[in-house]
Amino acid sequence: MPRRALNPFYQHKIQDLMLNKGMDKRPMQILKYFQGKQGSQDTNTRKDYADPISMRVIEKYMAKAHRGELSLTEQRREFVYPVHMGSGEDQVPWELARYALDCVHFYTTNHNIRPSIGLTRRYAQTGSVTQEPIPMSDEQRAVQAEQLWYADLVGSTPSRERPSTEYVELYLASRAWASSDFSHLAIQRGVTQLVMPEADFGFLKYMPVFGKTYKAWQRIEEQQMEEGETDTSTIYLQEEDFSWYTENILKKFPDAQ
Repeated sequence: MPRRALNPFYQHKIQDLMLNKGMDKRPMQILKYFQGKQGSQDTNTRKDYADPISMRVIEKYMAKAHRGELSLTEQRREFVYPVHMGSGEDQVPWELARYALDCVHFYTTNHNIRPSIGLTRRYAQTGSVTQEPIPMSDEQRAVQAEQLWYADLVGSTPSRERPSTEYVELYLASRAWASSDFSHLAIQRGVTQLVMPEADFGFLKYMPVFGKTYKAWQRIEEQQMEEGETDTSTIYLQEEDFSWYTENILKKFPDAQ
């Protein structure tokens, strides 16, 4: 029987610790990090790190990262301006520099974390297409960018398919941040929100905005299921309910109505 591939979150965490936490040549320190999380008193943390991991597996994936055999390794590095600006695959284009800086400001100010190159790229790309008819808020951009970056990370793992981001595509294409009709459009098109398997919940630590709203959406869905409700259309947009933003921004930009 073939061995089960290391789950995408563990692969990402090993590379994150190597690139951003000074553990590049310290497999024992990485192992102790995982063991510490597995022994955490926080139930959710223990669930995120429930799968066993050995020194041999850690060393195997560290070697793969050093040999360039793992996809998107460099994009997992924390973004630094202007070091990571440029035309390369693992850089943010200069024409998106303002959005990249907005991304850094948003995450460092509101979440006390520095975004990765990959997340900054997705945030900047989202920012460049969400200026009209009214500007999308930084928080909304973060929700979209985090979903796209999560899909990139999972899709870079040979054992997994990239999760569908058609919902995000439709949201951006229809300029849904300036409208209140998106839930009906999504249902009509048969496009559903991103569904994250429990094994990937560790990624939510790298998705602070989406993680907060996704968990809130889950709680409401679970409550409805407990009450015997099967029609979830009423909560379809719970994870991205920014109606307060649309209402206030339309007052500022009345021509967009």
